Amino acid sequence: MIVIVSIFLFAFPSAAITFLLRIDVLPALFAFVLFSDLLLLSRRLLEVPRNNPRIPISRSSHRNDFHLLITLLTWCAIGGVVFDAAGFFGLLLFLAPYGASLVLLDRLVAQHPSKRYAAFLVALFLIVVFLYTQFQWGGFGRLVIGGFVLAPVLVANARIDLGIRPIYFIIFAPLALYVAQKSRYGAVEGISEMFIGSAGHHLQVTHDVLQRDIEWISDGLGTFISQYLLLFLNWVPRELWPEKPIGVGLWSVDTMYGRERMGDEYSQSIGFLGEQYFYLGDLFWVGLFVVLVTLACLRTAVSRASYGSVAPVVIFDVNLSSFFWGGCASFGSRFWFMVVPALFICWLFHRRSLAAST
Repeated sequence: MIVIVSIFLFAFPSAAITFLLRIDVLPALFAFVLFSDLLLLSRRLLEVPRNNPRIPISRSSHRNDFHLLITLLTWCAIGGVVFDAAGFFGLLLFLAPYGASLVLLDRLVAQHPSKRYAAFLVALFLIVVFLYTQFQWGGFGRLVIGGFVLAPVLVANARIDLGIRPIYFIIFAPLALYVAQKSRYGAVEGISEMFIGSAGHHLQVTHDVLQRDIEWISDGLGTFISQYLLLFLNWVPRELWPEKPIGVGLWSVDTMYGRERMGDEYSQSIGFLGEQYFYLGDLFWVGLFVVLVTLACLRTAVSRASYGSVAPVVIFDVNLSSFFWGGCASFGSRFWFMVVPALFICWLFHRRSLAAST
């Protein structure tokens, strides 16, 4: 996922911004490389290597897992077609079964490690995502759609080598950036929009934050804490939490640029570095360190609570793209809807295996 993020959100957009717009995005690139390297290092230091638990391979067990997978994906399809995905329950009714179904995918591929079978199962997920984009998606949240597509691919690839290599993402990147831009705006008028567009918007906003005198935040530490809480609690409906902070992507528009000629709901990608500098100014590194430690510990906790399944960890990893693009609130907006049901399913299978062994 780090490779994918570096290619799509940093390498291609930063090259275009540097040569076409003459904007220096080196600070954001340096921060990304350092942050991602430390995150990878933390994985090696914190996670304890352990063998995956034995997954039953009996026909009845495999058949039951497959039927449950079909049930969950069918519910995802119904939720994606019928329910409004913009609301709390709409998101829950799609994301929760989708996250749980990734655990079933992991089990099925582990039980029957065939590339053809894995491709068939992944195709089922892609059909569900296609239905979601046709009935519920309005062009916003392309990183989320990308996460929906990548998650089953990466889960299957973790169990059986599907032949995915970084060079393929580099080759595919121009076409993917073109499709992403066109899906949002309906047309791509030039190479600048193709390689920069929304994929590089976070780099431009981060540059603007770094260039400005940080005087608009009267309580930088308090603002940091409120946005840090959204990393964990952004999924809570505002009806249940009236004092819930507004995500920085929304209110930073008013503070930095003003909302003239922009819609009331327009939100910007401020970037993980821009977010911290926006709150803390020259002390941005303190915020980055706190978030780094939090993400490292959270990933370790997810890994240890998954009882050998790779699915919850993949859910964490694919949501990192939202973090690097939009900060803490973006990461917390959908991650918990998917990972909690996935961990719950992992726990149920673990309990069942313990009961069977006794």
